[in-house]
Amino acid sequence: SRLIFRALFSPLGAFVVPSVGKTWTASAASAPLLLSRRLAGHSRWQNVRGDKEAGMAQKRTLMSLYTRMLRQAVINGNGSTNVQTNVHLKAVFDKAKSDNVPLKTLERMLAAKSVEAAESYAVEVRGRGGICLLVVSNSPHRTKCKHEVASQVKRIGLEVAGIDSSISKNFYEKKGCVEVAHDPERLPNLDRATELALEFDCTDVRFESAGDSVEGGSGAFVFDCAPVAINSVADGLRSAGLSVLDASVRYEPFERVEIDEQTMKLLNELADRLRDSVGGFVELFDNVAPVGAT
Repeated sequence: SRLIFRALFSPLGAFVVPSVGKTWTASAASAPLLLSRRLAGHSRWQNVRGDKEAGMAQKRTLMSLYTRMLRQAVINGNGSTNVQTNVHLKAVFDKAKSDNVPLKTLERMLAAKSVEAAESYAVEVRGRGGICLLVVSNSPHRTKCKHEVASQVKRIGLEVAGIDSSISKNFYEKKGCVEVAHDPERLPNLDRATELALEFDCTDVRFESAGDSVEGGSGAFVFDCAPVAINSVADGLRSAGLSVLDASVRYEPFERVEIDEQTMKLLNELADRLRDSVGGFVELFDNVAPVGAT
C-alpha cells in the first residue's frame, strides 16, 4: 500500500512529516508572502492631520504676533505690565478679544515675563538704487535678530548694513508719534490740536483721515515729538481728556526712491516673511515708492 504523508505547515514556516518525525524549514522562496496594499482614495486621518497642522501653524503665528504686540505695549507703557494703567496693553487685550485669543494666555505671558523686552532698535538693510529698509525689533538678542533679518533679505539681493548706525540717520528722521482720536468736543479742529502741540512741546501736528476734512473725517490727530518725549506727551494728552490710540517711534525717510512693480512685489513679500520669522519684530520702514509716485 502507498503511504500518504500529509505535510503540516507551522506558523514559523516549517513543516513536519508525522510518520518520519523529521522537520524541514521552508525557504524564503517557498514561504507565503502577504502584501499589504493601501487602497486608493481619501484617508480621513490624512485630512484630519492636515487640518490640525494648518491650525497649529496658524495658532503659532498668531501667538508670535501677540507676543510682539505685548512686548511693544510694555515698552510704550514705561515697562508697566498692569492692563488697567497701561493703555497700550489694554488695546492689545481688546484686540485679543476680537480675535478670540484666550486672555488667560496673555496674562500668563505677562506674569512669566516672557514679553520683557529691551529698547527697540533698527536693523539697517541696503540695496541697489538707494533702497534702505529699517527692520525695527525689540528682541534682546541683537546678533540673532541681525542674522534672522540677513537670512531673509539676501534672498532678493539685499544685505544687512548694521544696527542703529549712521546709515539710518542719513536716510531717515527718527521721531516720536502720538496718535489721538478725533473728539468733536475736546479736539474739534486743527487749531485746537496746534494749541495742545505747543503746550506739550511737540514739533508738529497733523490730521490723518480718509475724509477730506477734520469735520468730515473720522481719523486721528498725530502729534510729532522727540522720541524720548513720547510718554510725557501721551500722558499730557490723556490728562486733557483725549483718547490716545498709539504712541511709538517712527522713521520718516528724507526722500523716496522709485522702484518698478516687480521690485515692489518682492519687498511686500519680504515684509511678510520678516514679520513671521524675525524675533521681536515691531515694524518695517522703507524709503521706496512706485514709479511716478514721487
